[in-house]
Amino acid sequence: MTRRAVGPTGVARISRHLFVAGAGTTVLWCFALLAWTPAPAAAAEGSGTVLRSGSFGSAAGRPLRRRAPGDYQRQAPYGFLTLGGGVFDPANQPGDGFYGVITGGTELGPMLDLGISLSWYHRGSQGEGYTTTGVGPGGTVVQQTIQTSSVDTDLLPFMGIARVRLPITPYFQPYVGGGVGYEWLFIEGIDDQGFAFSYDYGGFGAQAMAGVNFAASPSVSLYGEATYNFTTVEDEFYDPYWGVVVNESVDYDGLAYHGGLRFRF
Repeated sequence: MTRRAVGPTGVARISRHLFVAGAGTTVLWCFALLAWTPAPAAAAEGSGTVLRSGSFGSAAGRPLRRRAPGDYQRQAPYGFLTLGGGVFDPANQPGDGFYGVITGGTELGPMLDLGISLSWYHRGSQGEGYTTTGVGPGGTVVQQTIQTSSVDTDLLPFMGIARVRLPITPYFQPYVGGGVGYEWLFIEGIDDQGFAFSYDYGGFGAQAMAGVNFAASPSVSLYGEATYNFTTVEDEFYDPYWGVVVNESVDYDGLAYHGGLRFRF
Protein backbone atom coordinates (compact mmCIF):
# COMPACT_ATOMS: atom_id res chain seq x y z
CA MET A 1 0.00 0.00 0.00
CA THR A 2 1.42 3.38 -0.95
CA ARG A 3 0.42 6.81 0.11
CA ARG A 4 1.17 10.18 -1.44
CA ALA A 5 3.63 12.15 0.68
CA VAL A 6 3.25 15.88 1.11
CA GLY A 7 5.58 18.65 2.14
CA PRO A 8 6.62 19.16 5.76
CA THR A 9 4.04 21.79 6.69
CA GLY A 10 2.90 20.00 9.85
CA VAL A 11 4.51 22.39 12.35
CA ALA A 12 2.48 25.34 11.11
CA ARG A 13 -0.65 23.20 10.91
CA ILE A 14 -0.20 21.83 14.45
CA SER A 15 0.41 25.35 15.77
CA ARG A 16 -2.78 26.52 14.08
CA HIS A 17 -4.80 23.65 15.56
CA LEU A 18 -3.31 24.28 19.01
CA PHE A 19 -4.23 27.96 18.78
CA VAL A 20 -7.79 27.24 17.62
CA ALA A 21 -8.34 24.54 20.24
CA GLY A 22 -6.87 26.70 22.99
CA ALA A 23 -8.97 29.70 21.97
CA GLY A 24 -12.09 27.53 21.87
CA THR A 25 -11.28 26.12 25.31
CA THR A 26 -10.87 29.62 26.74
CA VAL A 27 -14.12 30.91 25.21
CA LEU A 28 -16.19 27.92 26.37
CA TRP A 29 -14.70 28.11 29.85
CA CYS A 30 -15.44 31.86 30.13
CA PHE A 31 -19.05 31.30 29.02
CA ALA A 32 -19.41 28.56 31.65
CA LEU A 33 -18.17 30.88 34.38
CA LEU A 34 -20.30 33.82 33.25
CA ALA A 35 -23.37 31.61 33.31
CA TRP A 36 -22.99 31.30 37.08
CA THR A 37 -23.42 34.91 38.17
CA PRO A 38 -23.29 35.31 41.96
CA ALA A 39 -26.66 36.04 43.54
CA PRO A 40 -26.88 38.72 46.27
CA ALA A 41 -26.50 37.20 49.70
CA ALA A 42 -29.59 37.41 51.85
CA ALA A 43 -29.26 38.99 55.28
CA ALA A 44 -29.41 36.62 58.21
CA GLU A 45 -31.78 37.41 61.05
CA GLY A 46 -30.11 35.27 63.65
CA SER A 47 -26.68 36.93 63.81
CA GLY A 48 -24.88 40.07 62.81
CA THR A 49 -24.16 43.60 63.99
CA VAL A 50 -27.07 45.82 65.09
CA LEU A 51 -27.02 49.25 63.45
CA ARG A 52 -28.99 52.02 65.13
CA SER A 53 -31.76 53.62 63.18
CA GLY A 54 -30.35 57.04 63.81
CA SER A 55 -27.91 56.73 60.94
CA PHE A 56 -28.97 53.60 59.10
CA GLY A 57 -32.52 53.19 60.34
CA SER A 58 -35.50 51.85 58.48
CA ALA A 59 -38.64 53.81 57.79
CA ALA A 60 -40.40 52.07 60.67
CA GLY A 61 -37.72 53.11 63.12
CA ARG A 62 -36.60 49.53 63.78
CA PRO A 63 -32.87 48.80 64.04
CA LEU A 64 -31.30 47.17 60.98
CA ARG A 65 -29.07 44.13 61.20
CA ARG A 66 -25.96 43.98 59.12
CA ARG A 67 -24.21 40.71 58.51
CA ALA A 68 -20.73 40.28 59.88
CA PRO A 69 -18.11 39.56 57.15
CA GLY A 70 -17.73 35.94 58.30
CA ASP A 71 -21.47 35.30 57.93
CA TYR A 72 -21.54 35.64 54.13
CA GLN A 73 -21.73 32.45 52.12
CA ARG A 74 -20.71 32.22 48.46
CA GLN A 75 -23.79 31.82 46.26
CA ALA A 76 -22.03 30.92 42.98
CA PRO A 77 -19.93 27.77 42.50
CA TYR A 78 -16.15 27.98 42.38
CA GLY A 79 -14.27 27.79 39.11
CA PHE A 80 -11.13 25.73 38.68
CA LEU A 81 -8.11 25.63 36.37
CA THR A 82 -5.45 22.92 36.29
CA LEU A 83 -2.08 22.95 34.53
CA GLY A 84 0.01 19.79 34.40
CA GLY A 85 2.56 17.70 32.58
CA GLY A 86 3.81 14.14 32.52
CA VAL A 87 4.29 11.18 30.20
CA PHE A 88 2.00 9.23 27.84
CA ASP A 89 2.72 5.66 26.70
CA PRO A 90 0.64 4.43 23.72
CA ALA A 91 -0.16 0.73 24.08
CA ASN A 92 0.23 -0.17 20.39
CA GLN A 93 2.78 2.38 19.17
CA PRO A 94 6.52 2.56 19.84
CA GLY A 95 7.79 4.65 22.73
CA ASP A 96 6.39 7.17 25.18
CA GLY A 97 6.53 10.96 25.11
CA PHE A 98 5.64 14.23 26.77
CA TYR A 99 2.03 14.75 27.86
CA GLY A 100 0.69 18.17 28.80
CA VAL A 101 -2.85 19.00 29.91
CA ILE A 102 -4.97 22.04 30.78
CA THR A 103 -8.48 21.76 32.21
CA GLY A 104 -11.01 24.36 33.30
CA GLY A 105 -14.55 24.41 34.53
CA THR A 106 -16.78 24.79 37.56
CA GLU A 107 -17.38 22.97 40.83
CA LEU A 108 -21.02 21.90 41.15
CA GLY A 109 -21.27 21.31 44.87
CA PRO A 110 -18.62 19.84 47.14
CA MET A 111 -18.06 16.68 45.07
CA LEU A 112 -18.58 17.31 41.33
CA ASP A 113 -16.37 19.01 38.72
CA LEU A 114 -17.66 19.75 35.20
CA GLY A 115 -15.36 21.23 32.59
CA ILE A 116 -13.30 20.84 29.44
CA SER A 117 -9.82 19.49 28.87
CA LEU A 118 -7.17 19.97 26.18
CA SER A 119 -4.21 17.58 26.18
CA TRP A 120 -1.09 17.34 24.03
CA TYR A 121 1.09 14.29 23.48
CA HIS A 122 4.36 14.85 21.61
CA ARG A 123 7.14 12.50 20.63
CA GLY A 124 10.09 12.93 18.33
CA SER A 125 12.17 9.91 17.33
CA GLN A 126 14.97 8.79 15.04
CA GLY A 127 15.11 5.55 13.10
CA GLU A 128 11.74 4.16 14.20
CA GLY A 129 8.33 3.72 12.66
CA TYR A 130 4.61 3.71 13.31
CA THR A 131 1.92 1.16 12.53
CA THR A 132 -1.36 1.74 10.70
CA THR A 133 -4.22 -0.51 9.65
CA GLY A 134 -5.83 0.12 6.25
CA VAL A 135 -8.87 -1.26 4.45
CA GLY A 136 -8.05 -1.90 0.77
CA PRO A 137 -10.02 -3.18 -2.22
CA GLY A 138 -12.65 -5.77 -1.42
CA GLY A 139 -12.50 -4.98 2.29
CA THR A 140 -9.03 -6.44 2.69
CA VAL A 141 -7.48 -5.32 5.98
CA VAL A 142 -3.81 -4.46 5.56
CA GLN A 143 -1.49 -3.55 8.44
CA GLN A 144 1.67 -1.66 7.58
CA THR A 145 4.61 -0.32 9.56
CA ILE A 146 6.35 2.69 8.04
CA GLN A 147 10.07 2.80 8.85
CA THR A 148 11.43 6.31 9.20
CA SER A 149 14.68 8.18 9.59
CA SER A 150 12.86 10.71 11.81
CA VAL A 151 9.25 11.26 12.81
CA ASP A 152 7.35 13.77 14.96
CA THR A 153 4.04 12.66 16.43
CA ASP A 154 1.45 14.97 18.03
CA LEU A 155 -1.89 13.86 19.50
CA LEU A 156 -4.46 16.47 20.63
CA PRO A 157 -7.44 15.17 22.67
CA PHE A 158 -10.17 17.75 23.37
CA MET A 159 -12.69 16.51 25.94
CA GLY A 160 -15.70 17.42 27.99
CA ILE A 161 -15.00 15.98 31.44
CA ALA A 162 -16.73 15.18 34.74
CA ARG A 163 -14.92 14.30 37.97
CA VAL A 164 -16.35 13.11 41.29
CA ARG A 165 -14.26 14.27 44.24
CA LEU A 166 -14.23 12.45 47.57
CA PRO A 167 -13.65 15.15 50.23
CA ILE A 168 -12.07 12.94 52.87
CA THR A 169 -10.49 16.03 54.44
CA PRO A 170 -10.23 19.66 53.26
CA TYR A 171 -6.61 18.95 52.31
CA PHE A 172 -6.83 15.48 50.76
CA GLN A 173 -9.37 14.73 48.00
CA PRO A 174 -9.16 11.61 45.79
CA TYR A 175 -11.29 11.70 42.65
CA VAL A 176 -12.39 9.62 39.66
CA GLY A 177 -13.83 10.79 36.39
CA GLY A 178 -14.12 10.49 32.64
CA GLY A 179 -14.43 12.46 29.44
CA VAL A 180 -15.58 12.20 25.84
CA GLY A 181 -14.60 14.31 22.86
CA TYR A 182 -12.56 14.41 19.66
CA GLU A 183 -8.88 13.74 18.98
CA TRP A 184 -6.48 14.81 16.25
CA LEU A 185 -3.25 13.03 15.31
CA PHE A 186 -0.48 14.61 13.24
CA ILE A 187 2.49 12.57 12.00
CA GLU A 188 5.29 14.01 9.88
CA GLY A 189 8.86 13.09 9.18
CA ILE A 190 11.36 11.61 6.74
CA ASP A 191 11.04 7.97 5.65
CA ASP A 192 13.96 5.57 5.33
CA GLN A 193 14.35 6.51 1.65
CA GLY A 194 14.66 10.24 2.39
CA PHE A 195 11.15 11.35 1.35
CA ALA A 196 9.16 13.75 3.51
CA PHE A 197 5.66 12.76 4.58
CA SER A 198 2.86 14.36 6.61
CA TYR A 199 -0.35 12.58 7.64
CA ASP A 200 -3.42 13.85 9.53
CA TYR A 201 -5.99 11.72 11.36
CA GLY A 202 -9.06 12.42 13.45
CA GLY A 203 -11.70 10.58 15.43
CA PHE A 204 -13.79 10.42 18.57
CA GLY A 205 -12.14 9.48 21.84
CA ALA A 206 -12.77 8.93 25.53
CA GLN A 207 -10.73 9.07 28.72
CA ALA A 208 -10.97 7.54 32.19
CA MET A 209 -9.05 9.16 35.04
CA ALA A 210 -8.27 8.83 38.74
CA GLY A 211 -6.17 11.08 40.92
CA VAL A 212 -5.83 13.04 44.12
CA ASN A 213 -5.71 16.72 45.12
CA PHE A 214 -3.43 17.94 47.93
CA ALA A 215 -4.52 21.41 49.09
CA ALA A 216 -1.71 23.85 49.82
CA SER A 217 -4.17 26.70 50.49
CA PRO A 218 -7.89 27.38 49.94
CA SER A 219 -7.16 28.41 46.33
CA VAL A 220 -4.12 26.33 45.27
CA SER A 221 -3.62 22.55 45.26
CA LEU A 222 -1.14 20.04 43.95
CA TYR A 223 -2.58 17.14 41.97
CA GLY A 224 -1.46 13.80 40.56
CA GLU A 225 -3.48 11.81 38.03
CA ALA A 226 -3.48 8.67 35.90
CA THR A 227 -5.46 8.94 32.64
CA TYR A 228 -6.24 6.19 30.16
CA ASN A 229 -6.97 7.38 26.63
CA PHE A 230 -9.21 5.43 24.24
CA THR A 231 -9.16 6.39 20.56
CA THR A 232 -8.71 5.06 17.05
CA VAL A 233 -8.23 7.98 14.66
CA GLU A 234 -8.83 7.61 10.93
CA ASP A 235 -8.15 9.16 7.55
CA GLU A 236 -9.17 8.47 3.96
CA PHE A 237 -6.84 8.92 1.02
CA TYR A 238 -6.54 7.93 -2.62
CA ASP A 239 -4.17 5.06 -3.35
CA PRO A 240 -2.88 5.41 -6.93
CA TYR A 241 -1.56 1.83 -6.93
CA TRP A 242 -5.00 0.32 -6.36
CA GLY A 243 -6.93 3.22 -7.84
CA VAL A 244 -9.33 3.37 -4.88
CA VAL A 245 -9.97 5.40 -1.74
CA VAL A 246 -8.46 3.68 1.29
CA ASN A 247 -9.55 4.16 4.90
CA GLU A 248 -6.60 4.10 7.29
CA SER A 249 -6.74 4.02 11.09
CA VAL A 250 -4.23 4.42 13.93
CA ASP A 251 -4.77 3.02 17.44
CA TYR A 252 -3.71 5.46 20.17
CA ASP A 253 -5.03 3.83 23.31
CA GLY A 254 -2.59 4.37 26.14
CA LEU A 255 -1.89 5.41 29.73
CA ALA A 256 -0.70 8.86 30.87
CA TYR A 257 0.69 9.91 34.23
CA HIS A 258 0.73 13.63 34.96
CA GLY A 259 0.71 16.13 37.80
CA GLY A 260 0.70 19.86 38.39
CA LEU A 261 -1.26 22.71 39.95
CA ARG A 262 -4.99 23.22 40.50
CA PHE A 263 -6.28 26.76 41.01
CA ARG A 264 -9.69 27.47 42.59
CA PHE A 265 -11.43 30.84 42.38
